[in-house]
Amino acid sequence: AWRAGILTLAFPVIANSFGWIFTAMGRQPWAVTGLLRTVDAVSPNVSLTEQLVTLTGFSLLYIALAVVELRLLVKYAGGGPVTSERPPLRDITLGGDSTLEGSPRDADKPLAFAY
Repeated sequence: AWRAGILTLAFPVIANSFGWIFTAMGRQPWAVTGLLRTVDAVSPNVSLTEQLVTLTGFSLLYIALAVVELRLLVKYAGGGPVTSERPPLRDITLGGDSTLEGSPRDADKPLAFAY
């Protein structure tokens, strides 16, 4: 069940990306209705090769970032919750054999640190 929860972490990013893509696909924000036609908004100095190189570069960059993100997600969240118990922390100032919670025999010792 928790593995399915981990998979759902990507859903907001996917939904946001697709929402933005589908909203912007039909628009031409650089062209102003009645003032700047689409044919006039096209840059004649940008070749098809430059467009493809730019599109490929950005696509590869986003793919690489997605791979890094997924690897980190699998590494840190894929193992599931930590179930092993840690040993109690030792209070160095009280001799090293008492835990931070203290014990009755520590009641007569002075405080080593207080807020």
